[in-house]
Amino acid sequence: MTWPHARKSVAVFAIVLLGVVIALVAMNFSAATGPTNRAAGAQSTGSAGSAGSAGSAADAPRPATAGSQQKALVERVIAGLKGGKKVRSFDNPAAGAVLPAVETASNVPVGRLSIARMELRTPFFEGVYDEVIDSGPGHWPGTPLPGQPGNAVVSGHRATHGAEFVDIDDLEPGDEIETQVGGSTDAVTYVVQGTTIVREENYVDFVLQQPKNPDARVLTLFACNPEWASTHRIVVRAEAAPASAETGG
Repeated sequence: MTWPHARKSVAVFAIVLLGVVIALVAMNFSAATGPTNRAAGAQSTGSAGSAGSAGSAADAPRPATAGSQQKALVERVIAGLKGGKKVRSFDNPAAGAVLPAVETASNVPVGRLSIARMELRTPFFEGVYDEVIDSGPGHWPGTPLPGQPGNAVVSGHRATHGAEFVDIDDLEPGDEIETQVGGSTDAVTYVVQGTTIVREENYVDFVLQQPKNPDARVLTLFACNPEWASTHRIVVRAEAAPASAETGG
């Protein structure tokens, strides 16, 4: 079994384990200590690409142990359930966003993503709503489709459902991402420019930035970060050759 496949298996197992942990903690739960502190700002590696950059590494979040993240998650879930609230998914990459009301057939793929570094080949769908991205990565309505000029934005799960973006943190500058739209067999290849970690309250403006060059073709992939909490988003920017260069125009 390869490492990416092993990580997906671990993610599925961890979901089951988390349910057991919640049940056990609920039996002995006395008081919640609350979630870990959030840091301000964003942390970047590599170049942010032509769509721009938001934040710096100056106020990057402190690394937390997996144990503390899981403990805080369990306590938030239990506190929410005790209060009669609907607990927000910890792996909802579009949380905090005001999404356009677009009717879409979520079970019909819009195209395909192929990423050799992640050993990923998957269909993607239209929309970043739960019912869409639970089936696979979703394209943000209102942004250009991959292959068109502008910034095409795609979101996916890291820890639940298919966990297609579980290895998104493995992407490095220079890695290639191939996209196909509709039934076309022609692929547009994007080259990763860099990765940025952005706080949840700042990610929407960051991922939706459109390039200043009207011919530029940018692809933005994003998911929750860390894998088992949604305090931040991991955002990968990639670029393809400008459309005018492809056509010779």
